[in-house]
Amino acid sequence: TEDQLILRRENTKKIDIGVSVPGSTEIGELGLRLHTTLANAGDFESIRITLGMNRTAFDADLTGTQLKLRSARQGDRFQPLGMNGHKRVNDFLMDSGVPKILRQDVLLMTSGDAIVWVAGFRPAHPFRVQPKTRKIMIVELQTVGTSS
Repeated sequence: TEDQLILRRENTKKIDIGVSVPGSTEIGELGLRLHTTLANAGDFESIRITLGMNRTAFDADLTGTQLKLRSARQGDRFQPLGMNGHKRVNDFLMDSGVPKILRQDVLLMTSGDAIVWVAGFRPAHPFRVQPKTRKIMIVELQTVGTSS
């Protein structure tokens, strides 16, 4: 592994905002945009090849449209895609190689109290697209260019 020096300011602002479904949600202080679109389940095979860390798909009927994007909190737990059990978000991020100092910047997309997505990392298993899925929500986390 490489040694890294990370410089940052303390007291990162906590995020807690509603998500537009469909639409775009700006997180200006982080230079990010969360873009959501809806599609028919029949389109999933063509959508699947475009998915990755910052672009994922969910069963829209399971997520609902009252979603929030928020900062991670102490004790948050979720069921990562492909896992049987739940895992603490902090442990998941540690296992994913995210340095401790950067973990406070990770955002969670939630539906009610349930974590739907650790943004940029892994969707939650209960909200995955399944054979019975009728409507798909595609979510993409984008970096927004800043101009001075």
